[in-house]
Amino acid sequence: MDATLEAALRPPDEPSFYRRLAWIPSVRTVGDTLLASADHWRGEAEWAVAQDRPALVVLGDSLAQGVGASAPAQSYVGRLREHLGDTGPLPVLNLSRSGAQIADVLDVQLPAFRDSGVVPHAVVCTVGSNDIRHTFHLDQVRSAFVTLIGELPGGTALATLPEKGSRVAASMNRTIRKLAPPAGLAVADVGLRLQTWRGRISGDGFHPNDAGHRVWFEAFAEAMSPGR
Repeated sequence: MDATLEAALRPPDEPSFYRRLAWIPSVRTVGDTLLASADHWRGEAEWAVAQDRPALVVLGDSLAQGVGASAPAQSYVGRLREHLGDTGPLPVLNLSRSGAQIADVLDVQLPAFRDSGVVPHAVVCTVGSNDIRHTFHLDQVRSAFVTLIGELPGGTALATLPEKGSRVAASMNRTIRKLAPPAGLAVADVGLRLQTWRGRISGDGFHPNDAGHRVWFEAFAEAMSPGR
């Protein structure tokens, strides 16, 4: 496997949050999915690279890894794979990584995709939540989004951020909605669609559960539908 692709698929370190709260069963259950999801998508990536047909290419963070879902098939990526596959499940090159920020997509995931030789059937991206959680320099996050929008392949579906109760996320979403379409990208408007987390949050209180992942799937499916 190409070294760039190998680096992108390297399993993440378990965040300290999950180590500290491992005694809480619901948190431990979600934490266990971090490495399991990475291992699952690595196997899928190896299969996608070996196939001679287009694949669903996935960029982003733990949402794209399916963290919080009960199984990969219940994640938004798993659902989208089935939705887009006309003759059976699509190969999936999932280069996302738990904890990833926009810089990781730009510096690691996009180069790995370009070097993989995989022809995309579709490209999707969910990223930005970790950026706004870990910095007070919101102009830098907005600038990173502008750069990302300019670097993503044409036709990529880029998700907005959950914005209910977050003025910061709402501000970033305005940037995405304004700049992505002129750049040839589709907007999967999760921020508009996700009006409440009730019944949609996993045991760690942060990631979506199966019902939550369905919201992301529906946003992507709508954005990628013919004629949009």
